[in-house]
Amino acid sequence: MGKPVDPQVIGDHIRRLRLKRHVSVRSFAAQTGFSPSFISQLENGQVTPSLGSMQKIAEALGVTLGQFFAATAT
Repeated sequence: MGKPVDPQVIGDHIRRLRLKRHVSVRSFAAQTGFSPSFISQLENGQVTPSLGSMQKIAEALGVTLGQFFAATAT
């Protein structure tokens, strides 16, 4: 079992992938079913998403959970 990923690293990666797709926080929130406030907190490392939440986020970003976490590994 690996070490937990820092919430800031997760948030930064989500923001990078979202911006790469040219999607606003509001649009991304609508795609995932989360509030814009939650997405903002997530991207700023203020909350840690559940695995279920990460699944929805990864799908909206067009990646698998494996791809998402592989890209955050240091």
